[in-house]
Amino acid sequence: MNILFYLTPKKDVAYVVETYSIRQTLEKMEFHRYQSIPLLSDDGKYVSAISEGDLLWYLKARDLNLKEVEQLPITDVTPQRIIKPLKIDATAEELYELIITQNYVPVVDDRDMFIGIVTRRTVIDKMGSDIDIKKLFGE
Repeated sequence: MNILFYLTPKKDVAYVVETYSIRQTLEKMEFHRYQSIPLLSDDGKYVSAISEGDLLWYLKARDLNLKEVEQLPITDVTPQRIIKPLKIDATAEELYELIITQNYVPVVDDRDMFIGIVTRRTVIDKMGSDIDIKKLFGE
């Protein structure tokens, strides 16, 4: 199985880059209704993922308001949970190991350039289309 079969390409994924401010990140996450968003380097490499929780705890610990975070870089926020990426040539087993614990898996090429994500929903949808759901649940 090729994980590209499950890939949502970079052009269809919202992400932020290291030069974004915390406020820009919050606004992008709000607009796309994401709970977590990939963080890329300026040259397009996957760095980490920033979650709503990461941002909330950062703001709470510093008692900041939205005006104050306009000037603070997103790189000031330390992710509490590591969202591990997979290489483009990863196996189905490697994808499965990550997708059961992550809502999405970032995918990178052999130069570690971010090329997109595989979402848990996509994997489940594709698996569901390959099986007879009624037989599975005895209906």
